[in-house]
Amino acid sequence: MDDAALVRLAREGDKQAFAVLLARHRRMLLALCRRALGDPGLAEDAAQEAALEALLGLDRLRQPERFGSWLAGIGLNVCRRWRREQARESWSLAAVMGQELAEGPSPLLATALRVLPSGWAPVAVAAADRSDWPLAIGALAGLAVLAAVLLLAWATLLPSNMRRRGGQAHRTARRGAAPHGTAAEHPAAWQRLLPAGPTGAVVGRELRAWRRDPGRTLLLLLALLISGLNLAVPAVAFHAGGALPWVGVAAALIVSTGAANVYGDDGTALWLTRMVPGVERADVRGRQAAWLLVVAPVMVALTVALTALSGQGWAWPWVLATLPAVLGGTAGLLVFIGIPTGVLAGLIVFAVRRWLPAGQPWRGLAFSAILLALLGGTVIDPDNVDFRILEPTGLAIALFGLLFLAAGFWLPLVADRWGPGVPRFLYRTDVTIAGGFVIAVVTAIGLVRIGQDIAELV
Repeated sequence: MDDAALVRLAREGDKQAFAVLLARHRRMLLALCRRALGDPGLAEDAAQEAALEALLGLDRLRQPERFGSWLAGIGLNVCRRWRREQARESWSLAAVMGQELAEGPSPLLATALRVLPSGWAPVAVAAADRSDWPLAIGALAGLAVLAAVLLLAWATLLPSNMRRRGGQAHRTARRGAAPHGTAAEHPAAWQRLLPAGPTGAVVGRELRAWRRDPGRTLLLLLALLISGLNLAVPAVAFHAGGALPWVGVAAALIVSTGAANVYGDDGTALWLTRMVPGVERADVRGRQAAWLLVVAPVMVALTVALTALSGQGWAWPWVLATLPAVLGGTAGLLVFIGIPTGVLAGLIVFAVRRWLPAGQPWRGLAFSAILLALLGGTVIDPDNVDFRILEPTGLAIALFGLLFLAAGFWLPLVADRWGPGVPRFLYRTDVTIAGGFVIAVVTAIGLVRIGQDIAELV
């Protein structure tokens, strides 16, 4: 019986027919997976996953007589996905710890996990399972005592923090002139170093926010923790000292992406800035300068210390050249990263506006198609889990297409509204023609990629 007949029987629920299909093409599938992964054990697992995906997606096979090549394509996609995941996890502390725990924790690690407070609850459960009630009750009592101590500490620290002189000075300054001898009349030494004027005022405000806002403090600590765990710890564990000098650079990149939405943190207070004419430049520069004053000293000290400790003399010129560039560039990201999509889409509007229809809805539909061709390939991805969860696959593609349709309708309207403030060179004919040509080429490439992705999904 040929493949087409077996596929028809398998679609009707004949499990034996599908087993015959797999047995017929299993050797070819295993050979492809071994060649792609280079590990017989992983190849066996990849073949199993490919077989499961083939069983679940059998209804999507358009040409039943080509079951073998279709199964081979599924196997290669599984192998490619696994290789990408392995590349992402090669320097991941979570992957390393997972492997260590799968092999069985060392005595030192097992002891540390039990001694730390996070391990007291599992210790109590294990003790109760052994009927070791004194240990179980002691571990739970220890957790209760620790929680009570932390609550008392918080109750003590919070009022003292609220009664600081800075808060009192701020309240008296709002009522009128500051009393003689208060912090408002005699600012701190670091405040006297700031330049007078709007930029200095913004720098001072941002430095106070970095000192008082727990979210920003947590962001800085998380950047140091993530870069340390994913670079410093593996470097020490695997004797790869070449990674240590780059911990500070990585931390600077992480904290910049986390602090990129500083204007979003303002909430409705952003209107206070927007309603004052001519303060945009001072506000942007002040926020960037404050970010550098907070982040740069920590990252420079960390980079210099770890480079010296690593003994990697070759790294000095590289890190000393890269770190200032990263700090300067990431300071610009604080403002830019929150609006790149809008700016890019606006520039696309100006580049193709000569070829767009004059009125809605055809103007919006045309621009939506261009936007989908340019950027849709980054969203409509066969490896995107959303397209595997939403069934049928066409529903997921339609939903993402509607997002681009909505953007295509309102972005030309916004671009036309702000058109008078756009630099005049964007209106030149040669700029428009050049921009349109580049967008046409990229659109053609995007359409080909989207077609390939949709064909793979369907």
